[in-house]
Amino acid sequence: MDITIVHYIAPGKAGERLQLHIHATVDLRSFTVSDSLGHSFGFGDRRDVPGDKIVLYTGKGTPYSIGPEENDDPVETIHVFYWDTDTDGWDTETTTVSISDGKDIDTYKLGELLYVPPAID
Repeated sequence: MDITIVHYIAPGKAGERLQLHIHATVDLRSFTVSDSLGHSFGFGDRRDVPGDKIVLYTGKGTPYSIGPEENDDPVETIHVFYWDTDTDGWDTETTTVSISDGKDIDTYKLGELLYVPPAID
């Protein structure tokens, strides 16, 4: 799969989200992310390149991108999307998320993706 889900960040000040990593130049129109609760997300008309990251929030908002010059990384661009669901607080023990390119599908248990960012004083 050319995109993998690498982290799940639980609800907090910044909001519940998934972090995905792009491994090859991809046409995101063919990719969907879904959860075991029946929600599905399509990326729309986008094309992205290897090394870019995707942050997919479960809540509502307006998509945007942050280039390398703005995110303190000399290479990657971060693309932020919003699932626009009312779901906040997935159950990490039972919920799964999947990513599909229309042919293959990879499924992950949220509990195995859980990442807790370090506290900032």
